[in-house]
Amino acid sequence: MFDALATLETPTVLGVGLLAAVLLEGATVALRFGLGWTSPEKTGTLARFTRGWRIHHLYPGLVLILVAAVVPMPAALANLAWMFGIMLALSDALHHFAVLWPLTGDHEFDLRYPGFADDAVEDR
Repeated sequence: MFDALATLETPTVLGVGLLAAVLLEGATVALRFGLGWTSPEKTGTLARFTRGWRIHHLYPGLVLILVAAVVPMPAALANLAWMFGIMLALSDALHHFAVLWPLTGDHEFDLRYPGFADDAVEDR
């Protein structure tokens, strides 16, 4: 399996990352609008570990992309980092700015969990 990952060309890696992002966003849309789930509601218990800061999956996605670009590693691992990084970063950006903002009027890209004790100032 890793041999096949190592031989993937750049357009394929980017295409897989893009397709995975669209599929992940489709699942997110189904959970949000189909089941009524919201991220702060489902992940709010994490606020005490992050001191109220929301960790959007855009952030680890960007870290993976950066690592894939600058850290020497085997081609298979670099391709996985690129694909997962693109998937995470792009799906979060799509969700907040291409889905939520147009459909609800609010991008909901909150930097802090709503109602957290240190949330005296709106961090948007």
